[in-house]
Amino acid sequence: MTGTKAELRDRIHALRDAGYNHLAVHIRHGQPQMLEDWADVFAMV
Repeated sequence: MTGTKAELRDRIHALRDAGYNHLAVHIRHGQPQMLEDWADVFAMV
């Protein structure tokens, strides 16, 4: 998935509402900022 943090949150909420309860996120080696960005997304979910 790509999008702004708000868009990603909305998509995650839609998946949850559709019955999905697991989501896998691939964090690339050497990209610690990706982990922080995803942590921000999930903090508000």
